[in-house]
Amino acid sequence: RTAKEAVEVCSSLLESHGQGGGCSEGDDSWTYENGFLFADGTEAFVLETAGVRHWACERVLPGTYRNISNGLSIRSNIHSCSAGLQDACRAKGWWDGESPFDWKIAVGTGGRTHANLAIYGREKAGNEHLSALASEATAGTLKATNMQSWIRGMTKALRDEDSGICFRDTHGFNSTGSQISWLPPENTAAATHLFTCASDPLATSYKRFAFPGAEAAATNHGSLELWRRHRTLALQGGLNKIAGADAVKQVRQGMEDLENSTLQNLEGEIPAQDVGLAASVASELELLARATAGGC
Repeated sequence: RTAKEAVEVCSSLLESHGQGGGCSEGDDSWTYENGFLFADGTEAFVLETAGVRHWACERVLPGTYRNISNGLSIRSNIHSCSAGLQDACRAKGWWDGESPFDWKIAVGTGGRTHANLAIYGREKAGNEHLSALASEATAGTLKATNMQSWIRGMTKALRDEDSGICFRDTHGFNSTGSQISWLPPENTAAATHLFTCASDPLATSYKRFAFPGAEAAATNHGSLELWRRHRTLALQGGLNKIAGADAVKQVRQGMEDLENSTLQNLEGEIPAQDVGLAASVASELELLARATAGGC
């Protein structure tokens, strides 16, 4: 399947069924509109939504980069959009029908061209991380095929707590998890995926995972147990409040060693999905168990 097909499926479902419903565990009154990044080894798309059924899509051009973060980001470079979108915006006075249609101005500000549209916060920080990687690639210091270095660059971005990319219990919310996927062009190499299996990438390691074939049965690799373990520790104030300084240091070193081992072996054979991930999860659970023995 391709990124383009993902856009077609998502937009078709949106127009047919709409979007809505609670977005927070235990609080059905909290809702928001959704944005998506769809990518394969050849191309990528940003798809953003508004209201119940409207959407706009931008194709990410080869050799460029893109990030999104809790806000509308598509401007006039629209690849496709929902039926009737522009007519609806014109009817509401959000677009004059003559100037290039700007999704962010029309839908995000109600057509107020004087609004401050500069990116900020997580979106700005994410763009800066990607820009730094792109600059290295342009300078020739980061080769396109250097999977380990690209992935290390993404782990740094996803652990950026100061900007809020790493969403650690901010205002009572936290990220659900963190994923990095290396997607080479089709038929050149197998895709590689890494997951934290925990909500806070600063407190855990990235673990390699191979998606099973369609015929494979579901496997219990312990990731839910690990997620709940990390979440319990977070709700109790974090490992620092439960374990001693030496124990915390040992856990952090152990996590770093686990991740380094995973990243250093990325070029090797991809482990079976129920073996590679399960082994990493088990090792991390053991680290946490030793550190919190008798305290939690």
